[in-house]
Amino acid sequence: MLRDVNRFIPTNSDQSVFPGVNVCQGDDAVAVTAALPGIDPSDIDISVKDNVLTISGEREGPEVPDTARWHRNERRFGKFTCGIRLPCCKGDEPC
Repeated sequence: MLRDVNRFIPTNSDQSVFPGVNVCQGDDAVAVTAALPGIDPSDIDISVKDNVLTISGEREGPEVPDTARWHRNERRFGKFTCGIRLPCCKGDEPC
C-alpha cells in the first residue's frame, strides 16, 4: 500500500516548487507572506511588473553521500519562481 501512496508523491528534485504564499488585502495595502524556511533573504529576488509580484530564488539541498539510500524524500530543492497577480489598484494608480 505504501508503494501505491508514494507513486502520487513527486520525487523529481528538479521540479520547480514554491512554498506556501498568503495574500491579504486591507483598506490601504496588500500584504504578501511566503514560507521560505532555510533560504537566506539575500538569495530571494522580488519584483513587480505589470501588477504581478514575482518572488524567485533557490533552495539548496542537503549534502548527502552518493551511496546514501533515501527512505523518504518529500522536501523539494532547487530554483523556484512564483507570480502573484496583485488586486486592482484604486483610482488613478497604475495596475
